[in-house]
Amino acid sequence: MTGSNWFDVSGRSWPADVQLLIDEHRRLRATIAALVPGALNRRVRERNHSAAYTIRGIAAHDVYHAGQIQLLKRLQR
Repeated sequence: MTGSNWFDVSGRSWPADVQLLIDEHRRLRATIAALVPGALNRRVRERNHSAAYTIRGIAAHDVYHAGQIQLLKRLQR
């Protein structure tokens, strides 16, 4: 399936994918930690919502996928 948020994973290993996830998560945390308090309530560029809304959306998305992984693990038993 191809889309704007898909990337080429051909030739990559599972450990490389896990490392990519870890690295991107660290970058996201560092970016959020560097925000000044007032930045959380500012509108995101060309969007109609705040940075805080975007951050909550990212967290919800991650929790959704974590739940999928737990379900798949349980179904494999």
